[in-house]
Amino acid sequence: MGYSVIEVDREYGDDLLDESFCNTFFRDNPADGLIHCAGRNDHVTGDTKPSILDVSPDSFTEFMIDNVTMPFVVGREYAKNNKHGSVIYLGSLYSIVAPSPEISPNKHPGYVASKHGLVGLTKCMAVNFAPIRFNCICPGGIDYNQGDEFKARYNAHVPIGRMARVVDLIEPILMLLNCKYITGTILPIDGGYTIL
Repeated sequence: MGYSVIEVDREYGDDLLDESFCNTFFRDNPADGLIHCAGRNDHVTGDTKPSILDVSPDSFTEFMIDNVTMPFVVGREYAKNNKHGSVIYLGSLYSIVAPSPEISPNKHPGYVASKHGLVGLTKCMAVNFAPIRFNCICPGGIDYNQGDEFKARYNAHVPIGRMARVVDLIEPILMLLNCKYITGTILPIDGGYTIL
C-alpha cells in the first residue's frame, strides 16, 4: 500500500510546540496516519555529560519538552482534526529498560526519563482519542557508522546478534498504520535486547 508523505520539521521552520500551527496544518492536511519521529537524543545533540551529577535541570527539561510535550501537542492536534487514523510515536529501547553502563555510559537521564514518559503518553492518548490509534515503536540501536568495538559490545546483548537497520522499522510501521485493532501498544524492535 502506497502513501503520500508530507514532511514537517523544525529545520523547515515548523514549530511543533505551537498548537495553532499544528492545528492549522492538520486541518489543511487530513491524514490516515502520523509518524512522529522528531525528538532530542543526546548522542546527536552532544548533550552527553561525564556524570549524572553534571546534568542541569534545564538540560533535563529540554528532553522532556522535545520528547514528551511535543508529541503530546502534535498528537492531540492530529486527533482534533481527524476522525480516524494511526499515530505512531518513536520511542527507544530506553523507553523500556535503563541504559547499560557497558554499552551507553553516561546516557543523559533526561533522554531515558522522557522516552519512558512517551510510553505513558502513548497509553493516555490511546484511551482518550479512540478510535484514533496511538502506538509507540521502540527501536534498539540503529547501525550507523559506530565503531567495531561498540558494535561487538552491543551485539553481545542482542539475541539476534546485530544492531537494527532502518529497513527493520518499515514493516512494523506499516503494520501499525494499517491494523485497525491495535492501540496503546509499546512495540520493541530491538532484536530481543530488552528481554535479556
